[in-house]
Amino acid sequence: MRFLADESCDMTVARALRAAEHDVAVVRERGTGLTDAAVARIAQEEQRILLTEDKDFEGLRADGLPIPEPKWP
Repeated sequence: MRFLADESCDMTVARALRAAEHDVAVVRERGTGLTDAAVARIAQEEQRILLTEDKDFEGLRADGLPIPEPKWP
């Protein structure tokens, strides 16, 4: 699987996924200071699952549109 670990993601998680032979890109290895929207867009463009511990990602989509509320039965 392909993952993108945000700056807030614990590197232990990234190392464990890499050890399990997953493709893990780490934002900190590319630089710092990217906005949440930029990180989300990178994940979308590179078709990666975004790993974050940042609560600010709630309600954010890479295209800037709000995430619809889930509809529970």
